[in-house]
Amino acid sequence: MPRQDLRKKKEDDLSLLEQVTRRMCVTRTPSSAVQAPAPSSDPDTESGEVDAFQLLREGKIQIEFSTDPYEFVFFEYNRECDSNHIRSLKKSLRKVNLIPFLPITVTQVPEGAKVFYFDGTPVPKENLDKVKAVTDGQHRYGSVLSNAYEDGKEFCIAFIEIPEELGDASIIMRQLNTANSNWGKDDLIRNGALAPETDSNRGHKAACTRAYDLMNKYGWVRAGTALYLCGITGSSLKKGKANDRISPQKTARIISEINKLVSIDPAFFRPIRSSKSVSSYIQVREMENFSFDRFYEALHTSFNRNVNKQRAHWATSNSSKNTERLVAFKLAHNEYKGGEYKDAPDIPMSLKEMSEVGKFTS
Repeated sequence: MPRQDLRKKKEDDLSLLEQVTRRMCVTRTPSSAVQAPAPSSDPDTESGEVDAFQLLREGKIQIEFSTDPYEFVFFEYNRECDSNHIRSLKKSLRKVNLIPFLPITVTQVPEGAKVFYFDGTPVPKENLDKVKAVTDGQHRYGSVLSNAYEDGKEFCIAFIEIPEELGDASIIMRQLNTANSNWGKDDLIRNGALAPETDSNRGHKAACTRAYDLMNKYGWVRAGTALYLCGITGSSLKKGKANDRISPQKTARIISEINKLVSIDPAFFRPIRSSKSVSSYIQVREMENFSFDRFYEALHTSFNRNVNKQRAHWATSNSSKNTERLVAFKLAHNEYKGGEYKDAPDIPMSLKEMSEVGKFTS
């Protein structure tokens, strides 16, 4: 096949993929633009007190089938889909269709939640009681729909509807996906920020909203960096109990300081915005003797000296060793002896950090 035809076929595939997954691959929007009234929820359901096996024995949980793609809808806080994963699933399902053994999981639409059809069309209020919200299986749904569209065959999907007794849809979604596939930090942040607010998730939602808004506001803030800037631990995020330990005012100052450092030499210092460098900078910044003015002047006034570039390089390197970044930040801060900061006390170093100094002073 000529190269031009291959390129056109690839473009056609992508456009089709985009068409059937437009809603599921929704682009980021600030969470402040999302308005979803809080549905009522029993916080005890998150603790696992309801036995799903008992519901299965009672016949309240069973595999069902549907041939109507518009019977299923998606929350705004659904995880964004990976188009490469959908493309891989499409090929796999054409060989052996195991969907009956891998049903998608759905729930009733909670009161007040915004939901959309696969093509991005909002669901009218009068149809909310006729649809089911997908909590797990977006990739399978998109792959089945895409194959049906391309092959001219009937759409048919297997699904399991989760009884309301098991709890809130956003909690179920997070628990199912963290058990069955690896959710990234950005997926967990997005889920926490855009899920409807309930009594049980209010603090978690507020913390995730802060991180999510930072990711939308600053192009360089990725998920890991946003967590450090807000003081949110990864373990608390996964458990749905995120707590921001850094105030918004302090976060704003840290971002301003990092941007000022980048302004010294944008090309050289841009990597300082990575999550690992931001984490190390925050640690050094918290030390008793730290002075940002001193630190900035140490790099700004003598950055053309090779020794400062070498130390700054370690702070912005791709190394996984945070100790190296800490040493680089501390050495840069401690070196400055000019101006009004000449008598300022140095930041102390641990024995482990002192053993790394040779890398920067040789």
